[in-house]
Amino acid sequence: MKESKPYKTISSESHFTQKEKGSTFLGLAFPVTSLDDFAKFHSELKKKYFDATHICYAFRLMDNTSKFSDDGEPSGTAGKRILNAIYSQNLFNVALFVVRYFGGTKLGVGLLGKTYSECASETLNAAKIKEMHPFLNLEVISGFEFSNTIHHLVETLNAKIIKIEYLDKIHLKILIDPKKEADLRKRLFEATSGTIKINSDEKIIFGEV
Repeated sequence: MKESKPYKTISSESHFTQKEKGSTFLGLAFPVTSLDDFAKFHSELKKKYFDATHICYAFRLMDNTSKFSDDGEPSGTAGKRILNAIYSQNLFNVALFVVRYFGGTKLGVGLLGKTYSECASETLNAAKIKEMHPFLNLEVISGFEFSNTIHHLVETLNAKIIKIEYLDKIHLKILIDPKKEADLRKRLFEATSGTIKINSDEKIIFGEV
């Protein structure tokens, strides 16, 4: 099983508007988890801001896939600056766009790049940041007599019980830090004299603590 680490992302979309010498820069950030998510937002923005001069962007996914576009602006003044804003806050699963409406006055390469950087950074500053942690999903099946013991051990290791079903036996769905899985298994087997059953698909999922 590949080790996964916590990461930071934005919890919802955010916006920021900046004006510079008549030009309007509109920053928009969205949480994404795939290339399809990014493509969806990009397509929607191109329709909504069809009359914009440029729609520049950058995105970064959890697997460190990233891409940026200057969309016709001078090379290095837009897309790379937007991506740097994402990297500077060490964010993942984020798509960040800056829409520009040209105001009639050229800004020059220096001021143009500075404005894209500022707009991108302020758009992220306006977002609520959350930290996502890796969890394993365990299915635990046990006799009813061990219910209190299981709850105690789960709480001790800061795991979460997300579902309980009372059938012929007690069935629990538990989320736990992958690094603590082996310890929980050991303690549960010892506490139940090996009568407990624990299943896992070993797929990592991410959630807030």
